Amino acid sequence: MGIIKKQAIPAAIVLYLGVALGYVNLVVLFPLALDPAQIGLLRFLMNTAMLIVPFAQLGMSNILIRFHPYFEDETAHRKFLFMAFGLPFVSFLLLFTLLFLFKAPLLALFENKSPLILEYYPVLLPLTFIMMYSGIVTSYSRTMMKVVYPNFFREFVSRLLVMVSILIFLKHLISFSQLVLLYVSSYAMVLLLLLNYTHRVKRYRFSISRSLIPVKQRKEIISFSLFSILASASSILVGTIDTIMLSAMAGLEKTGIYSVAFFIGLAIELPRRSIYQITSPLVAKAWANHDMVMLQKLYHKTSINQMIVGTLLFIGVWCNVDNIFALIPNGTIYAQGKYVVLFIGLGKLINMAAGNNSDLITNSKYFRFNFYSVGLLALLTVITNLIFIPVWGLTGAALASAFSLFIFNLSKFLFLLIKTGLQPFGFSAFKLILLGSITFLAGYYFPFMDSILLDIAIRYALIILTFIPGIYYWKVSEDINASIDHVLGKIGLK
Repeated sequence: MGIIKKQAIPAAIVLYLGVALGYVNLVVLFPLALDPAQIGLLRFLMNTAMLIVPFAQLGMSNILIRFHPYFEDETAHRKFLFMAFGLPFVSFLLLFTLLFLFKAPLLALFENKSPLILEYYPVLLPLTFIMMYSGIVTSYSRTMMKVVYPNFFREFVSRLLVMVSILIFLKHLISFSQLVLLYVSSYAMVLLLLLNYTHRVKRYRFSISRSLIPVKQRKEIISFSLFSILASASSILVGTIDTIMLSAMAGLEKTGIYSVAFFIGLAIELPRRSIYQITSPLVAKAWANHDMVMLQKLYHKTSINQMIVGTLLFIGVWCNVDNIFALIPNGTIYAQGKYVVLFIGLGKLINMAAGNNSDLITNSKYFRFNFYSVGLLALLTVITNLIFIPVWGLTGAALASAFSLFIFNLSKFLFLLIKTGLQPFGFSAFKLILLGSITFLAGYYFPFMDSILLDIAIRYALIILTFIPGIYYWKVSEDINASIDHVLGKIGLK
């Protein structure tokens, strides 16, 4: 546990620094330096590459973590490492061939609405290759309990290099085509840093053999690989298909506007990652001990605490949404994404209100249901995008995401309730909804001021001073009350 704690805190700090840098890039520098179609192109390239990666990797990122304990002696380790790095290369070559053979019909999907994609289609291949091996090397570092530096390279350095590239473009020192190359090169540099770091921790040594994997483990690895490919692809599809379909059906300009608005709404869900890192081991232990009381307690606490944080962030963002767009460079263009922020924010709030449902299922004997539910979510996301985008454009893509997340979480809520009797909601959720409604009305209908920054400061202050004392005095969350009491005690007020 000491290693985990030692690695977890720096890794979390790096993650949040990277996210902050990502927001500066996408919400400030991109709108300042690029037009919406150019932003849309960069998002399309990255999201499409990430969607191809699970098929190119053959599940090796997960296989490395799952099976590395079986190959710890030197000879077996070398064979295992050769398989982990060699098979994805072969798979990538096959995918490269397929993408080349089906280039014409694939590009035909975008030629009317997003002709810029046709020009930059070749960039997809090196970007996919880079992201494929970045994932594999990162997983390899995790097998050695090394996560801080890989996180630093992938979450922070990559975004810093992209920021430098955008600033160079902003100074008119390079063309947009050169910027795209620099964009891809930024991730290539991160891959080189990852390879260098992991090699210094433990030298790469490969061994080629006709029998790379013992027969008794081969079947298990193949089965796990197929499951991993489908699960990873479904999960990534949910987060990327909206921009890909929007590019085909509405154009790259709408994709660019959508991407900026999406990232504003995404802020609501950020605290969820940290909570999962804390609760996951506790859930696994409770299942092992058949402690249903503890599982119910964790389910309720993650739900109500995430709801509180998510509600506060959602109200803060939505009550200030016009101010936020006014501060974004060329904000009048990106204000078209106002209701994207609303629906993405609602979708993420639903995710947070659902608590740790995925964690509860994953660590139980019903773990396969997570695969089926993610598959359902992926299918539902595609279908709803096909229906909503032609009617409502970029707002339709956001509505499709929110609706799909609602059905996704409802299915897991009902599954856990029927199979285990667990459910996360109580009277405290009703109190939170009532308090959130009062806070929203106070923040939303507060008169606008001439100064945008002053308006944001006063509006946020009003929201916080209405919401936090209400949470405390209505005793919505034991954990938050305990934290507030601790702070009040430190400053001598309790």
